[in-house]
Amino acid sequence: MSKKNDNTRVSVNSFEKYYKTFDNGTHEVELSKDACKLVFHVRPCVNLTELGSACMTIAESCFKDKQYRAWFREYATRRTVIDTYTDIRMPEDVNRAFDFIMGTDVYEGVVSNIDEDQYTMLITAVDEQIDALIEQYNSSREQELDEALTMLRIVAQKYNELIVLCNEIAGDEIKGLAARLQESAKDVTDEVAAVREKVNMAQAAAAPQGE
Repeated sequence: MSKKNDNTRVSVNSFEKYYKTFDNGTHEVELSKDACKLVFHVRPCVNLTELGSACMTIAESCFKDKQYRAWFREYATRRTVIDTYTDIRMPEDVNRAFDFIMGTDVYEGVVSNIDEDQYTMLITAVDEQIDALIEQYNSSREQELDEALTMLRIVAQKYNELIVLCNEIAGDEIKGLAARLQESAKDVTDEVAAVREKVNMAQAAAAPQGE
């Protein structure tokens, strides 16, 4: 097989010139209402590192203590898109920023100037990242529960061994202690099983619903 001649390949400089013919420069956006005017700048595209950071910021901020907060997602998406693609400085206070974002047409003005393919890529990546985090957190909880149940089985086994020993010793007090230990072991087992069932139900309820 003959080796491909590198001289026939398109050069980086040629690709750079072709790239510059596309509209990738910053857009100036002017919004006005009544006598008030707002001017800001939007980058149609960001680089891969910035895109990945925006995706992770949105996805991770939708969780608190590993619980998915569906109600926070729209705000997180809009806030992060504005922070990433524009020169708008948003207030640190979440409630104030929420009012600015949801109570004006700024976000629409931003999105209309972002490259459509890149915006779609970001939203799709956020969807998939949230699904991945939910699966990761659920697996972590499942592992923690399995470890707790394993420890409980060991404790219950030690209880049972002690019960057998107590039953071999004469005396009502010792046998009464054995009965109480046996009842305690059963109560703890039932309680852990109930907790596990509640966690499973919570996980199912927290999972994003399909369209």
